[in-house]
Amino acid sequence: MSNKIPHLMIKILAGFIVTAISLSTSLSYAEVVDAGKDLRLIKGRYLAIASDCVACHTASGGKPFSGGLAMPLPMGNIYSTNITPDKTYGIGEYSLDDFKKVLREGIRRDGSNLYPAMPFPSYTKLTDDDIFQPLCLFYAWR
Repeated sequence: MSNKIPHLMIKILAGFIVTAISLSTSLSYAEVVDAGKDLRLIKGRYLAIASDCVACHTASGGKPFSGGLAMPLPMGNIYSTNITPDKTYGIGEYSLDDFKKVLREGIRRDGSNLYPAMPFPSYTKLTDDDIFQPLCLFYAWR
């Protein structure tokens, strides 16, 4: 019984830490979308932060999720992709099934493979709903 209390305390503390980090993020979603009106956007924001999408898909000084972050590799730089709803440069033409394939299998809409810098193996267990909600957020981000 005494072993259960420290484990519970650790879980509670971890929950507070995750909540604090989520609330302290510098992303200004409130300026773009009133997430309080749509639970999908709230959950999408949470999942996008927990998955750290903005870390790779936002260049220094760039707009959130618009890509362009250089990742230096021995063979040269690769640049993160734009995951905004822009139909030309972003994922505006992606369906939910396209987005699921990207996150779970690392396969682009055109059937080509993503570069392994995208940690798609980490997302294989996401539910369809877990994938749909950040997609709602990205599409609301205009």
